[in-house]
Amino acid sequence: MIIPAVSQIELSPYCYLPEVLDYCHKKNIQSESYAPLVRGQKQDDPKLVALARKYDKSTYQILIRWSLQHGVVTIPKSVNRERIQENFNVLNFTISNEDMILMDTFYDNTRIANDPRGIE
Repeated sequence: MIIPAVSQIELSPYCYLPEVLDYCHKKNIQSESYAPLVRGQKQDDPKLVALARKYDKSTYQILIRWSLQHGVVTIPKSVNRERIQENFNVLNFTISNEDMILMDTFYDNTRIANDPRGIE
């Protein structure tokens, strides 16, 4: 059996799959986030906006940092030069443990792609 080195999964606080992350971690498979910014669908979520204000960051920066703190390779997509630069500016702060736990509860199964677990 060949174990992959990387597994790309759809992951954000709104599509948080801790059991998949745990499995990958146990098998030494690096998780990589697909659609970590939820294609902007949650940029105005009041819970996310409140955290962005608390940390003086954009909602996108909060989403990226959340993924990174979960140990997930995160490659956000943007065509906007300023947003690309902003997306790089996420290593100068840390989301507190309490706020990480809070964000882990944002799950509402918001998906950009179909859930592959249901494909037969």
